[in-house]
Amino acid sequence: MKSLDVSARRTSLPVSVKQQAVRLYCMTQRAAEEKELVKSEIESTLHFYFNKHSGLLNKVLNNVSGEMAVIIKEGLYVEMKLTSLLQAFQ
Repeated sequence: MKSLDVSARRTSLPVSVKQQAVRLYCMTQRAAEEKELVKSEIESTLHFYFNKHSGLLNKVLNNVSGEMAVIIKEGLYVEMKLTSLLQAFQ
């Protein structure tokens, strides 16, 4: 009987190793979830700025009087932001 107990002890892993394995598995799963969340946030941010740019472009094309300088300035800012975001997210 003692020989069985000795071999059983050799094959079992310490509790700390098992806990670390579970922790690492959970971290890996969470990292995959975070990756999807970041992807969704990137798409949402880009969508926001594309919509903002389209709205400003429509104002320019419709010749909104008295606001042209402000529209162009904001349009340039949005274009710069979009360019930097597209470069950062590639």
